[in-house]
Amino acid sequence: MALAAGQLKVAVPADTAVDAEVDLVFGPDGYVLQARLNVSLPGLPRDTAQAPTRRS
Repeated sequence: MALAAGQLKVAVPADTAVDAEVDLVFGPDGYVLQARLNVSLPGLPRDTAQAPTRRS
């Protein structure tokens, strides 16, 4: 995150938190891992926080 934020010239808040949830899921091809990242960037507007995910 810090690298992407630096490229966008956005400061990452000091109290940033990232929680990961990982599930083992059985599907048609066997078991796979499924993950969700819950990111907290206090004080950063949502559109600014999501900007790195929209880069191509």
